[in-house]
Amino acid sequence: MKILIVSHTYWPHLNGQAVFVTNLAEGLVERGHQVTVLLPSVARPRLEIRNGVLLETTPSIDLRFIHKDLSISYAPVAKIKAIFDRLQPDLVHLQDPAPVSQLVRQIARKRGIAVLATHHPGPAIWAPYLPGENLLVQKIVVPVIWSSFLSYLNKVDQVTVPSRASARMLIKKGLHKPVRPISCGVKLEKFDNFPDKTGNDIDRPSLPVGTMRFLYVGRLDEEKRVDVLIRAMGKVKNQNIQLLLAGDGSKEKMIYRLVDDLNLGERVKYLGRIERSQVANILRDADVFVMPGDGESLSIATLEAMACGLPVIAANSMALPELVQTGKNGLLFQPGDEDDLARKMDEMAAMSGRWKQMGIISKEMVQNHQLSSTIDGYEKLYSQMQRHQPQVVRKEVPLNAPRPVSAFMFNSNIIFFIVQFAVIITILLLTLFSQNSPVIAAPGNKIDLISDDMLAGLQKLFTIIKQIDLSNNQINNGMSFVSLIKQGFG
Repeated sequence: MKILIVSHTYWPHLNGQAVFVTNLAEGLVERGHQVTVLLPSVARPRLEIRNGVLLETTPSIDLRFIHKDLSISYAPVAKIKAIFDRLQPDLVHLQDPAPVSQLVRQIARKRGIAVLATHHPGPAIWAPYLPGENLLVQKIVVPVIWSSFLSYLNKVDQVTVPSRASARMLIKKGLHKPVRPISCGVKLEKFDNFPDKTGNDIDRPSLPVGTMRFLYVGRLDEEKRVDVLIRAMGKVKNQNIQLLLAGDGSKEKMIYRLVDDLNLGERVKYLGRIERSQVANILRDADVFVMPGDGESLSIATLEAMACGLPVIAANSMALPELVQTGKNGLLFQPGDEDDLARKMDEMAAMSGRWKQMGIISKEMVQNHQLSSTIDGYEKLYSQMQRHQPQVVRKEVPLNAPRPVSAFMFNSNIIFFIVQFAVIITILLLTLFSQNSPVIAAPGNKIDLISDDMLAGLQKLFTIIKQIDLSNNQINNGMSFVSLIKQGFG
């Protein structure tokens, strides 16, 4: 089968969507399918073959000054049609509602090609690109984002999500299309060849006797609630607990300051950004895994910890209760409650004699999330969708025929979605202006003032939208707004 996947992120990015799409594409190739992944052109060659997967890029706007993984792809209709003509895909699998995804969906539907969409975000659909504590974001931007996502999802043939909790969330929000939970999957063979955990008997000559290593692996972004974990560390009674943080993100500096403010010192150790190849070894050296995020649509990091035989402490929210059974392979705490998390960490420390058995149960439970089973599920779904996709009967239309209403709606849908993106980007920039620091900027790239490059990127977006020939003056106003900003901050 020839499969076209569209995503805004892929290897070497380390976010959950990137890991999933990379594993899925490479797993499908190993089974004999032809897979092409359409990606933003930022920091990528136009064409590349990696582990048998053809990676092709489309023009994109570099928004990494807002977040290190953020860019928006766009492409002329002719370019996407040329890609379809060359690849002749049997099925399209979309990973997000970027403008290029909307265009691919429209062309696929016109050609009678089945379209599947996987929805990755949890309830914090704005994360990690927008500051969730901002009232403007919550009252105005978030409803627009949800409306956009649901409009996009309700126009595909079927939807997949990583968990049952995600499926319930979308149905409650207004999804009308068939939705099927399929786990993101984990390459268990990379993790299950380590010895079982035996608590304090692990030989650690560099650590004080009795040290218990509690580990978090993931992004240090707002929705991951790492601040709750740090505050809990300040309240745990067992002083033998050491917390390890592996990852980076937009809240990294805030986390560092919080550790200093609470005088946690050596009790919190930063491992920084880690490569995928390092994850298994870091998990092997830990005793307990902690996932404080309360909006996890599944949590690949938690699955990998379970595959290494770790007991887990997790928030009792979204998909995490599907992975953790209290008293069996871990403990659940009330989401956002640092006091309850501190109690659960002390309780877990007191249960060190049961860690080995809890780890065994974690390994048993994670077997349902083997990557090969995920590939099985998608292969089966692809075949079903392709088999039941009705054939499109093409009609010859004279060159001088009036433009059909459907063609007008086609362009209107694309215009509407791109305008929504423009509004969101504008609000992001306004947030940066108002706070005089990038609350959501890439770690290590402090922005005190808005640079000419940032303004040029935003102006380029408005210019692209203007080329679509809107009938009103919204885009002209947007470009005037950018010029005004440049005068005020130049």
